[in-house]
Amino acid sequence: MKNKIFAAMLLLASCVFAQEGSEYASGSSFDSGSTYITNSEYTTKTEYSAARFDKKDLYTHVHRGFYFTTSLTFAYLDDTHTETYRDKKEKENAYGYLHPYGEIRLGGSIANVASIFGAIGVGYGSGSYELIGNDRYDKYKVDATLLRLFFGLGTEFYPIQDKENPAYGIFLGLTIGLGIDGSFYDTYNSRYDDYSSGDDAYLNYLFRFEIGKDWWFSRRWCVGIAFNYTYGSYTDKSSDYSYYNEKDEYSSNTFGFTVRLSH
Repeated sequence: MKNKIFAAMLLLASCVFAQEGSEYASGSSFDSGSTYITNSEYTTKTEYSAARFDKKDLYTHVHRGFYFTTSLTFAYLDDTHTETYRDKKEKENAYGYLHPYGEIRLGGSIANVASIFGAIGVGYGSGSYELIGNDRYDKYKVDATLLRLFFGLGTEFYPIQDKENPAYGIFLGLTIGLGIDGSFYDTYNSRYDDYSSGDDAYLNYLFRFEIGKDWWFSRRWCVGIAFNYTYGSYTDKSSDYSYYNEKDEYSSNTFGFTVRLSH
């Protein structure tokens, strides 16, 4: 009886070793990294590895979803206001530097290709105010304080999508809106030997064209620079324009360099 039991155990052990040998011979490997399955028709390989952080992943550096930008612009501003009444024309010119002009943009980004936003900005600077009229006593030039307030809508477009391209991060922008510029100054009237304070307001529809580049320093934040040009124009005619030829014409030109932080 003992011999029969012992013989059965030997037979079972030999079958187990034979099965293991056939599995290793067929190429199956049991380790933490991979598994191989083979048969007479095909061979497949399944690999398992820990998830790794890929810095080139689409979601690593991307404008997507919520869009936010805050910026400071150093700009040269030139405003002109021309008043016409019958045959008399008076020209007022305010020009100088905004140091700086600050702006906040809030909106949304689509697939790192484009952003749409609303913008509000305010700027402060110094320069000159010059009045040129028909009367020689109306001609003077004085120092002035310059202000700008802006409300607008805009879009940015990112044409380069290849992250290995040195030009990756370049953007083109267009913003339109309403701008209110003001100049505040003190004048001297030589006729009456008198000093007085004055101010003038410039209302313009503004169109700003922009080109710049962003550099990413985290998954969602980047810093950038941009060069921009803003053109403004507005004409206001009185209800009796056909008879008195009375109208106010405003125009402006602004050249700026911007430093910004974006999400």
